[in-house]
Amino acid sequence: MNFNEKLRQEGEYRKALASAKKMLAEGLESSFVKKVTGLFDEDITKMMHQH
Repeated sequence: MNFNEKLRQEGEYRKALASAKKMLAEGLESSFVKKVTGLFDEDITKMMHQH
């Protein structure tokens, strides 16, 4: 993986985290957020415990 691909992946990950944060704040189920964003359970669980 080259540097540009790495940056693109990091950007996509950050966008998914931002979207998940908004969805969780709106009260959506974590299973739905996981399905839509493609994030892992650990990412979503960590996010839920930060609030």
